[in-house]
Amino acid sequence: ADLQESDSVLRTPCYHAFHVDCLASFWWKEWEKQLEVAASGHVSKASVQCPECRGELAWEEMAALQAPLQQKEATRVANLVAELAESEAVVADEVNDSFAAVPEAVEAKTVADGDCQPEDDEVLLFEVTHHCGTCYRTRPRWNAKVGSGQVPKGVSGVVAEIVEGDTTYIRPEGCEYLLPVKGLCSSVKLIHLEKQPRSVALPKVHAKSGKTAPGSRKN
Repeated sequence: ADLQESDSVLRTPCYHAFHVDCLASFWWKEWEKQLEVAASGHVSKASVQCPECRGELAWEEMAALQAPLQQKEATRVANLVAELAESEAVVADEVNDSFAAVPEAVEAKTVADGDCQPEDDEVLLFEVTHHCGTCYRTRPRWNAKVGSGQVPKGVSGVVAEIVEGDTTYIRPEGCEYLLPVKGLCSSVKLIHLEKQPRSVALPKVHAKSGKTAPGSRKN
């Protein structure tokens, strides 16, 4: 549409003029694309180019866009916090079901050769599903990354425990480090959780690579 004097117009440092609402909408769409591969961030960190000449647009020079975009960012984060809280409640219910209390005293049984084996107990399995993988943490905090603890997509194993911190983390069986289930301020899913009988559970941690995870406990 033609720009009128009465319209709210923003002129970029590269001397192209846009309606404020149109450019704000364009900026937000570019940010949403980047969120598909980023675990967290703020709209002010988006990498955005001018729709006309593809010149880089700096957040600091887009004063007219900052208020509406910050309002959309606040709404996005609030929605993600609510979604994460709901997701954590579902995971907690699954874990409680998986690790139900066993009787204090269980009669010992001897299984002779050829006898039927007792039924398997269920365990909670995990698999790293994000295409960028994830990284081990030394404690339940997003910034507590292990230097050489990158975990690629496809790694799977048995969950030993679930730990709550600034998001939900799991500790793989046989490992002392933690893995985040989801991103900190994003709906990006990093790990899939599923209950299975122990007999079909995968080997500990690096089941597909055959490697031992950093911090794995030796028997």
